[in-house]
Amino acid sequence: MPIKSYRAALIGRTGHGNYGHGLDVVFNDFPGVQVVAVADADTVGRAACAARTEAPAQFADYAEMLRQTQPDLVAIAPCWPDCHYEMVLACVAAGVRGIYCEKPFARTLAEADEMLAACHTGSTHLAVAHQNRAVPHLQHVKDLIQNGAIGTLRRIRGKGKDDARGGAEDLVVLGTHIMDLMRAVAGDPLWAFGHVRQDDRDITRDDVKENAVGLAPLGGNNLSGYFAFPQGVAGSFESYVSAGDSRFMGLWIEGTAGTIALHGGWRKQIYLCRAPQWTPELGGVAWERIEVADWETSLDGEARSDAELLNLANQRMVQGLIDCIERGGAHFSSGEDARWAMEMYFGIVESQRSGARVALPLQTRDNPWSLL
Repeated sequence: MPIKSYRAALIGRTGHGNYGHGLDVVFNDFPGVQVVAVADADTVGRAACAARTEAPAQFADYAEMLRQTQPDLVAIAPCWPDCHYEMVLACVAAGVRGIYCEKPFARTLAEADEMLAACHTGSTHLAVAHQNRAVPHLQHVKDLIQNGAIGTLRRIRGKGKDDARGGAEDLVVLGTHIMDLMRAVAGDPLWAFGHVRQDDRDITRDDVKENAVGLAPLGGNNLSGYFAFPQGVAGSFESYVSAGDSRFMGLWIEGTAGTIALHGGWRKQIYLCRAPQWTPELGGVAWERIEVADWETSLDGEARSDAELLNLANQRMVQGLIDCIERGGAHFSSGEDARWAMEMYFGIVESQRSGARVALPLQTRDNPWSLL
């Protein structure tokens, strides 16, 4: 828990990204943290957020809020990334010590580069809402691999929800979580190769459209990506337009002696099969669920709701920011980690554009869809 007291503020944008994934209430009842203000240009949305958080001050202009209230911590809550660049830079300029920013982190790698450079210069810690890093299941999976439960790691297959956003939007909005998880398991990727399609053909410039949810121009309703990780580990990601849901979102992690499935939203699930999945004729090997009881149930033994699990993950992210402020070091879900996820998903598209595999980090710092 914090050893000091912190002033916290919230930035939302009702109707244009709103308040994504519980970031509006992340400071509620957090020991040592007092919510002092909320900023939102929408009068109704601003008042509603102030009521949810008991913020004593409201502002239409977030820059004015930063100047007047001088918060230590700020949650940049809109899930549309077209405002993150300006908001992060404004927070750094105002002397904010810790920023918790919704994903997707930025529209381009160039934006991400500038945001992180500014944070470094201003000694501002920045965490990005890849909440899977705050969920204990990821460490359980890493421990299983480290302890040899599946033999030698060989490949990781990832996928988003495969819902109506399948393809490009699924890649950027949910694929950012999957890329981040893949890298957390396998390390920094070396290169990427991608194939981006509209129905049954390669995308063209005519398929690239402005997106209605604040993303950079996108194109393609199905795609495949391949990543080379250190020590010969192969990674892949696929997304198709369909009627999928969050149960399909996650990783399939294969080794020489077994397989791990990690999937789901905040209610994560881990399954372990202690045999290769390419040999069904061996038979007799069942999947074992690896339960994380202290995450799934509260201290009184009651099952936690999805909202409770999300809030717990978010508060762990904020606690990580406070730890960085008080003790130094990098956040476990840092802006640099988020930029790597962007390198990976943009790498798929840059490979399609160039017709070749591309080294990571990318030389191209613009949105590769816009360069087709």
